[in-house]
Amino acid sequence: MALLSGEVSLMFSSPAPAIPLIKSGKLNALAAGSGQRSPLFPGLPTIAESGVPGYDVTTWYGMAVPAGTAREIIARLRTETMRVLELADVKQLLAADSYEARTSTSEEYAAFTRREVDKWSKVIKSAGIKPE
Repeated sequence: MALLSGEVSLMFSSPAPAIPLIKSGKLNALAAGSGQRSPLFPGLPTIAESGVPGYDVTTWYGMAVPAGTAREIIARLRTETMRVLELADVKQLLAADSYEARTSTSEEYAAFTRREVDKWSKVIKSAGIKPE
């Protein structure tokens, strides 16, 4: 709303809330933050293509359970989640908001989150960001 009213002149957004505003012409998209162009806007360059090499910021979601959860329960949750994510209507809903389901093992997800924490810790440190 602040962007639409002119209160601010630029925003970074996850895809879902911005897509209808871009499609309606109420917002102009300048670049995609992910490392790859969006299938919804293939003519829109990425931020990396626009002059910031290596820029790759994506919205992601993950599932977690309390430590000590039985491996059988974790396996069942993963199997059922993967089954749902493979449903055509679920894929279609995700794609409409420029999301893509990617599945991983618990170990792969843990490694991914560690990489994300490391990446953002470096950004925070180099920018001198302090908690308020």
